[in-house]
Amino acid sequence: MPRFTALHGIAREHVSEAPNLAGHYPAIARFAAGAELLAAHNAGFDRNVQRATAARYGLPPLRKRFICTVKLARAALNIRQTRLPNVCLTLGIDLVQHHDALAAARSCAAIVARAMAETPALIERARM
Repeated sequence: MPRFTALHGIAREHVSEAPNLAGHYPAIARFAAGAELLAAHNAGFDRNVQRATAARYGLPPLRKRFICTVKLARAALNIRQTRLPNVCLTLGIDLVQHHDALAAARSCAAIVARAMAETPALIERARM
């Protein structure tokens, strides 16, 4: 974890007393169950991390399809530089901090909303 602290600002002392995934999983699963879709930038990576982490704790993976905002940026919005900051800049989305989970989630939601408004038929191409 220390090597990623510079990216997201989360240090060991911030989480040493926090529950592990198993402690949060019931709330995560309830939230996901009520969601129509889960969106992530480079969703294949996030989906694989979620599945591997759930398996590590003996928990079931989330049974939701993911929609990838990288694929949406390319297919629906014709954006070629698809790093999250580039997509947000191109679309005029305020990305407060690149490696902040809430900021990234809000940005992904804005990308999905924009793509659905502009080319709803291409949304299926970004599902995983």
